[in-house]
Amino acid sequence: MAKLGAEEAQRINQLTVAALVFLPLSFIASLFSMSGQFALDAERQWIYWTVALPLTGLVTLAGVYRPRIKKKTEVMENSNKISRRLRLWGSGASY
Repeated sequence: MAKLGAEEAQRINQLTVAALVFLPLSFIASLFSMSGQFALDAERQWIYWTVALPLTGLVTLAGVYRPRIKKKTEVMENSNKISRRLRLWGSGASY
């Protein structure tokens, strides 16, 4: 059962990474497919790649590094709780 859960978590992780890559690309494509000043033709196709690739990189990096930052924050919060409890225990107070 635990192995099944780990495999499912791995698949969800892969799906999340794929979404991090393709969502910004599709957003920019839909934005530039509008008529008016955002419309692109064959001559100005480079604008799409100039906007889409850096945005995709930023979103992917944010998605990859956010869990690590969140985990560090949780570790620090747990460490602070333990420190407070130790101080209270050492002083003889109850918590």
